[in-house]
Amino acid sequence: MVDSSPGANRDHRIEQLTTAECWALLERTRMGRLALLDASGAPELFPVNYTSHEGFLYIRTANDSKLRHIRVNPGVAFEVDGNEDDIHWSVVVRGAAAQVTTDDEIRRSGVSQLTTASVTIKPFYIRLAPSVLTGRRFRERGVPGREEPTAPATGPVDRGAGVPRSTRPNPIPHLPPFEE
Repeated sequence: MVDSSPGANRDHRIEQLTTAECWALLERTRMGRLALLDASGAPELFPVNYTSHEGFLYIRTANDSKLRHIRVNPGVAFEVDGNEDDIHWSVVVRGAAAQVTTDDEIRRSGVSQLTTASVTIKPFYIRLAPSVLTGRRFRERGVPGREEPTAPATGPVDRGAGVPRSTRPNPIPHLPPFEE
């Protein structure tokens, strides 16, 4: 399915996924990235294990910054991606997140049975209610028989050789998780 809306990607090498295709990929993947805003409005990104049930995504968590952030700003984004042979795909979900507190929903969703990659105990649950679901797939660069676009060089250039010169970025500060 090709999106013909204004501003849609017109590159025919990129295929827009249908809603059903996006859900199929979400249902067979178990790790994604949850993006949210902290209290100051700065973005945060967390790798999380998740499960899906009846049109919602569910995440196990500790009593940590994810819960604090969604109490202040429930608007979140969630992304999963992967590849099969030379095809890459990505699904992005935007919606509202909330802590799940009813035993019935926890039981029905199966989130309490979700195993996580982290060693941290995660006795709390988050439900993400999607409002926007988009996805795309594209072929890997360098596939024989395909002409690839060339991108202009960017960044500092060594004028003697005309080749882009590598620069080291400024270090990004790392802050430990919030403790409660």
